[in-house]
Amino acid sequence: MFVKNFFPQYKGEIGIGDGVRGINTTADTIICREKNGDRQILKVGNYRGRKAIMEWKNVKAGKISEWMRFGAFWRWTTDQGRALVRYHKNSVHRMHGLAERPDQKFLGAPGTCKTMYSWGKFMHQDFWYPGGHRRAYSFHHNDKAVKFRHPNGKVAAEISCPGGFKIYGSDGLCCFNRQQPWDGDDVNKLDFSRDGNSTLVFYDRRGRIKHRGEFANRQRTGEWVLNGRPVYFVHGVAIAKKLWDTPPEKLSIRKVIRLKNAQMRAALLARIGPERLVKGLKGKTIDTTKNGMRLIELPIKLDEGRGKKNQHMRILQVTCPSTKTKYYLNVPDYIVTGDKHIKLDKCEPARQWTMMNNNPKKRIKFAVET
Repeated sequence: MFVKNFFPQYKGEIGIGDGVRGINTTADTIICREKNGDRQILKVGNYRGRKAIMEWKNVKAGKISEWMRFGAFWRWTTDQGRALVRYHKNSVHRMHGLAERPDQKFLGAPGTCKTMYSWGKFMHQDFWYPGGHRRAYSFHHNDKAVKFRHPNGKVAAEISCPGGFKIYGSDGLCCFNRQQPWDGDDVNKLDFSRDGNSTLVFYDRRGRIKHRGEFANRQRTGEWVLNGRPVYFVHGVAIAKKLWDTPPEKLSIRKVIRLKNAQMRAALLARIGPERLVKGLKGKTIDTTKNGMRLIELPIKLDEGRGKKNQHMRILQVTCPSTKTKYYLNVPDYIVTGDKHIKLDKCEPARQWTMMNNNPKKRIKFAVET
């Protein structure tokens, strides 16, 4: 039986199990044997007044394949060599000292990660390509810019994060990988910043620009290059080059507000601005709030069904609390509840309507908005 979990029990016992069977024991040494001769050796000791596993060894084919000692290290064998993670005294979670992981990949190439920790805190990491003669990067936790290199020595990428990098470096893993090895092509993982603001340039192995762009509030913005081709973004929404080249004052407001794509409409209305929106269509601002909401009415009649055009177009401007992006939502000027026509002349009732709440007396309340 190979141990998959263990936990302290009452009366100084240790409970061990393989997911199907489980036993309790007070032994100081536990040996679990498999039919093929592989073994697990566990040594028990006292930790904070309770029994705990202090040492763990996996033995396969007569050799130690994995060895963990409480408050000291975790060592195991991989196809690429020996991996080692060191821990602070009296801890198996707080990493301390040098960790070496030869089983890592970066930009699709294998290599070894060497990471320095201090009292569980990530301090510094180097990624070395096989042979140990060329380094992919050297990164300190306080760095605001990093340069990466391909195995051939040419620059692979340059990333700048004025607000600092968000680090994913537990157990000695490559801190620029998320949940899986990153090859540099997944554009959804290009933002490594702590605050959502960064600039980046990625090159292929011939030195040509592959990706280039800027993140603002965690959204792609401005002119980008993706896989060698230009792409234009406004608040994270890709728009055609013709729209990008068109000055905001020349955008057709009537065409924009009738766009079915809500993200595209919001991006272009943000370029136009609420002032020009009101002035250009001779509209009026009905209500505003301290948190940035704004209810605008435009002199455009809408078909409410059966050929009747009794409603005026209204747009509710809201602001995302996390990204600060402004969104423009179409809302009615009144709603029908039972046999009553209720006017939506305030921002909050209009926002409640966008969340499918047609009862002004029962509002949806949020503990925290993100």
